[in-house]
Amino acid sequence: MTGFFGILPRYVLRLVMLPTLCSFFGFLFIFLIGDMQDKLVDMLKLGDTKAVVIYFACILPEKFEVILPMSLLLGTMYCFAGMNRNNEITAIRACGVSLLKLCLPIILFALFLSGLTFLSNEKLLPVSRIVSEAIRMRAEDDSTEMQVLNFTVKDKSGHRRSWSYSRGSDPRSFGTPIVSERDAEGHLLWDISAQKAEYFGSRWRFDQVDRVEYNPGPTIKRTEHLESFFLEVNDDPNAPTLNSQLEARLSISQIDGVLANPASTISPKQRTELMAMRWNNIFSPFACLVAVLLGIPLAVTAHRQVAMASSAKALAVMMVYYVVHELSIHLAVDGRLSPELGASLPVMIFVGVGLLISAKK
Repeated sequence: MTGFFGILPRYVLRLVMLPTLCSFFGFLFIFLIGDMQDKLVDMLKLGDTKAVVIYFACILPEKFEVILPMSLLLGTMYCFAGMNRNNEITAIRACGVSLLKLCLPIILFALFLSGLTFLSNEKLLPVSRIVSEAIRMRAEDDSTEMQVLNFTVKDKSGHRRSWSYSRGSDPRSFGTPIVSERDAEGHLLWDISAQKAEYFGSRWRFDQVDRVEYNPGPTIKRTEHLESFFLEVNDDPNAPTLNSQLEARLSISQIDGVLANPASTISPKQRTELMAMRWNNIFSPFACLVAVLLGIPLAVTAHRQVAMASSAKALAVMMVYYVVHELSIHLAVDGRLSPELGASLPVMIFVGVGLLISAKK
């Protein structure tokens, strides 16, 4: 009866899953209402109901990392506080089942949710962010259509290329690009101005191009006008955007792409911040495990407690966890802790405390 697929584990899982699901959809609704208050007026300018629905659906995955641990913590504390009030915990212990053994199915369920959170952050979130940004830019095209961006890249030969272009809703199409290249000594080699350009991953295509080559000095060596011109470089226009907007949540594959891209010119501080974000992506889903290991022993007390007391404890626990988490990541970004330690330290501390308290109960 107490095996993993026995009656008792299934009974406890059922008691936990129902309030967890209710809390999850409740939090989701609250976040959705908040986003709708901020964005709905702009989205309605599209005049496209389907696009509006897709937009609000696509901004939800970024909330999962916070909502899932909170929902699991509330569900766990509600379940075990109820069992404690009904003296079920006392009866189970009288049968020789320890609290840690009783927690095992919930711990495995928390690990399962941690895996789902990780997959959502790595696979679903990047795609949903691209779709939501495309719709947002359509809704705000007056302010984003002529957004001018600049970046500089340095290749393996030491040459530097400076880029300036306007960007619209298409992530691979750019208007009025201006490009110039200088050698390792800073001498101007050539520059290009065009009406538009497209990026294909390993080369650029320019239309209606004026190209100028320079002699050392610099003096003009040659000028030409071309209907189209291909530049065989992999200067990714999205990489500098990622580098200048590190506050956005990037997936591990996106971070690895930026770090490995020879065309990216990122500072040591930005590299440290990216590494901290990378390790944070690995360890942050374990907040679900923290929620379970702290929620159960806090709910199982010597005296009976009302549901509001359990909820207050749950909120306080997660607030403390996220404060410690943000502080640890900040220390990692500042270089006071290694990125690996800064991302893993909150999880190790709170998981260890949860195991210790559960073992003493």
